[in-house]
Amino acid sequence: MTTIGVLIHTPWGAVVRIASLLTVVAALFLLTMAVRQRRKAYVVALSALHFVWDAYLFGCLLHASVGGTVAVVDWIRTCPWGAVATLLAIDTALIGVAVAESVRYAKSHLWSESVKSAIDALPVAVCVGTDKTTYLVNMRMNEFCVQVFGKAAASAKELWANVCEKGEAHGDSVLVHGESVALSFAKSNVLLDQREYTQITAYDVTEQYRITKELQDKHDKLEEVRLRQLEVRHQTEELARSKELLNARVTVHDEIGHILLLGKYYFEHVDQNDEALLTAIRRSNELLLSSNVGAEDVPDEYRETVQWVQSIGIGIKLTGDVPHQIEIRRVLAQAIKECATNAVKHADARSIEVRIDETDEEVAATITNDGKPPKGEIVPSGGLLSLKRTVEEAGGTMTVESSPIVALRMILRK
Repeated sequence: MTTIGVLIHTPWGAVVRIASLLTVVAALFLLTMAVRQRRKAYVVALSALHFVWDAYLFGCLLHASVGGTVAVVDWIRTCPWGAVATLLAIDTALIGVAVAESVRYAKSHLWSESVKSAIDALPVAVCVGTDKTTYLVNMRMNEFCVQVFGKAAASAKELWANVCEKGEAHGDSVLVHGESVALSFAKSNVLLDQREYTQITAYDVTEQYRITKELQDKHDKLEEVRLRQLEVRHQTEELARSKELLNARVTVHDEIGHILLLGKYYFEHVDQNDEALLTAIRRSNELLLSSNVGAEDVPDEYRETVQWVQSIGIGIKLTGDVPHQIEIRRVLAQAIKECATNAVKHADARSIEVRIDETDEEVAATITNDGKPPKGEIVPSGGLLSLKRTVEEAGGTMTVESSPIVALRMILRK
């Protein structure tokens, strides 16, 4: 029968030595795992015994290959190769069983690697250590550090120094921005076995930061719109006050002008009844002195205007029907007053003619007089310019013709 001493110097001898070396490595791995998993004492002892035996067998084979004469390992030379092969096969089988048992134990029991794997799987980045020593850093913390600092955490002290340098404080946390990520870091102290450790945690708040930024931008835009609305409201109030003041000035101007015309007509025609002049003066006093006039006290401006025109000795001829809309009657009354006043002052007119044409959508009015034609083109100013603004504010248009006769034309929408 072929012995190992004969087989050891053939290629098969090299195969046997390699197989024996692999069993030594596997036995050492199993012994290490048993110690790390904190297995029971007899398991560790069996693993150590297994490793010693495999190392001894490998030493015997190695001794036989170099021709040594140490008695404690020289027995292998005369051992049949089949017996050695059987020992290696049994050893390999035992290693397989031990590996399966170690894997089963690792899945069903907590040990250091289990805790590390669980911490690595957390969505929260964790770093625990002291000023000089780091005891625990999970993979997510290393990933976060590489993203924002360009390198992994060397120690808890250095990590927090980088966070404070690059981040900005938000309450109890510090927000650090990377190229495409926003991280929230927090620091706390942990007391364990009468020793204090520094714990640093980090959360990925990229999405929350994006949403918060969008909300802040929208809030800023809304605030800007609110300020603009306040400004527009202020300007609108100012415009309304200015408009009321302008209307008041125009009204006072017109009333005074009308009173002056009445006075002029009264003194030129001493035989006239002075009731119209007194009525106009009383109305002007009421207008200037009263602070509030109720809606039930608002007179029909068109009717009063016609009476006023007649009271200053100007005849008025109306063609067409006067609309019932209060706004149109008000604008028409202002136009008749202005035209009658200008006709007396500038053209020595004795009468004016008002022609009204009405459709379903608009009212067209033309006012002329029988006075002297103007010497040149009439450019609206003063009362005519104020009348034009009133017409345009009411949504209408106004034009003044100078030839062959003076004619004021208005178109007012209903």
